[in-house]
Amino acid sequence: MDVTEQKPQFGVNYDVGYDAFTSHPRDFLTAGIDWYERWDALPGVPPASHAIKIVGEDLTIEALEHGIVYGKLSGYLNDPLCALMVRKPVQYTPDMAARMLKEAQSHLGEKYNYFLIAMMAIGNSYIGHWIDQKFSDGKFTSWLEKLADSKRRDICSEFVARVDNEMVELRDRSVLRLPPYRITPILLIGDPVIYEPGTIELIP
Repeated sequence: MDVTEQKPQFGVNYDVGYDAFTSHPRDFLTAGIDWYERWDALPGVPPASHAIKIVGEDLTIEALEHGIVYGKLSGYLNDPLCALMVRKPVQYTPDMAARMLKEAQSHLGEKYNYFLIAMMAIGNSYIGHWIDQKFSDGKFTSWLEKLADSKRRDICSEFVARVDNEMVELRDRSVLRLPPYRITPILLIGDPVIYEPGTIELIP
């Protein structure tokens, strides 16, 4: 995957509806996400641990520890320890941007799905993978994650995937064929179908 460093120019290299991803030193949530993503790591794909929906020049909607809320893009951009990357959805238009904004806003106030993080950690542990491989052909992990799924509770990439999949231009394409709770930040940022080619890293 080609990653190009650019200064942020709203309306030029990022806009409403674009997906943003961060790679950041570990806190409680990124540690949990890194734990279950380690099996999904892809060669040449940045190690994203957080997914964000951009809804304005310095405005985001994202799933954080206190739920789905508005956030500030500048908080990531001005953090010297954080890499901020953006990808543009395919077939992007101002109409799609407006629909994405409306869909993302409809999720505001939903809770963070800590239970899903816990179930993913169990399913993606070495014991969980051993059970999957020896006895259940992958069904053990799927069962745990489905048990924890809730349409009113999300983790970061699950929320972004739900919003993207509501767009008729993207619906059920590539990674979005998976249930949203199975989609990690790495699977999203690395998808070659639902985004235009290339990734931009925004730098101050």
